[in-house]
Amino acid sequence: MVDPIIRHIDPLAPSSSLVDHAVDVLEKGGLVVAPTETQYGLLTRADQAQPVKRLYQLKERSLNQPTAVFVGSIELMMHYARLNPLATRLARLFLPGPLTLVVSAIGTFPAGVVSEGKIGLRVSSSHVIQGIMQRVDFPVSATSANISGETTAARIDDIALLFGDAIGLYLDAGALEQQVSTVVDCSDERLIVLREGTVSLADLEAALKGTVQ
Repeated sequence: MVDPIIRHIDPLAPSSSLVDHAVDVLEKGGLVVAPTETQYGLLTRADQAQPVKRLYQLKERSLNQPTAVFVGSIELMMHYARLNPLATRLARLFLPGPLTLVVSAIGTFPAGVVSEGKIGLRVSSSHVIQGIMQRVDFPVSATSANISGETTAARIDDIALLFGDAIGLYLDAGALEQQVSTVVDCSDERLIVLREGTVSLADLEAALKGTVQ
C-alpha cells in the first residue's frame, strides 16, 4: 500500500501550490479531503459519473442518497439550478456559508448528484474550498469525509487511516470543530428544513420575516 499524501495547509491563507495540487487531483477524477467551514469534506468532481461512483463506494453510501455540491459563487448556482425568489434571498443572506439550498436542477448530472429533479448547492466560506472552486470549471462534491452514517473525524490522520491511499490528497488544517451545515429545500417557494446545523431555523425565519407570507 502506498502511504497517503498528507500536506499541511493554512486554512486562512492556503498555499497556491497546495490548492493547485488539489485542483490537479480533482481534474483527473481523483478524490481530495480538505477542510470546509464545518468539518473535513470529501471532494471529487460532481460532473462525471465515475468519480461520483467512486466517492459513493468509498463512503459506503447509496446513490439514492444524494450529496450536496460546491459551486464557486451564487452566480454560478444559476448555471446548475433554477433559483426562485426564496432561494435567491437565502443565497444572498447566507452564502458563502454553511447552508445548502436544495433547488430544481438544470441539465444532466450523474446518479448521486440529482434526486427527483433537485440538486443541493452550496457556496463555501472556507478559504481552501474557495481557492479550489476559483480554479475549476465544474461543481465539486460537498460531503463529509466519513463512512455514511458515522461521525467525521476531527483530525486528518484519523481520516487517512480510514481511507488510506484511495484519496489522492489530504489537506491537513489541524483539528476541526465538529459542525454540520444546514440543508433546506426551497425548490417550490416553501422553506423546508431537511437538516438543521450551523444556520439555525431561528436564523432562517428571522432573515425571511416580511418576505414569506
